[in-house]
Amino acid sequence: MSTTPAAHLARVKAQNPSWSIERLDSGWYVARRDWHGSQQTITVPSLADLELRLNAKSGTPPRAADRLAEAALDVIDDAVARGELPG
Repeated sequence: MSTTPAAHLARVKAQNPSWSIERLDSGWYVARRDWHGSQQTITVPSLADLELRLNAKSGTPPRAADRLAEAALDVIDDAVARGELPG
């Protein structure tokens, strides 16, 4: 199933609640968090790159809840593609 950029961003945000994630005007993505008193920042050219970097930082495989959230977002994305939900 294909995912819209908005759905992909929503999934990445849901899977990484401790990070503040946004798309910059340049098209790049930035993620920031306060981690035990220090600011951590990741800036990358694509959402796929950001997802890889965040997964590497977490050091843990996706949890069942993450997989369930991803499946739910896929269902929503498909409904949007069919015109059953507003995009």
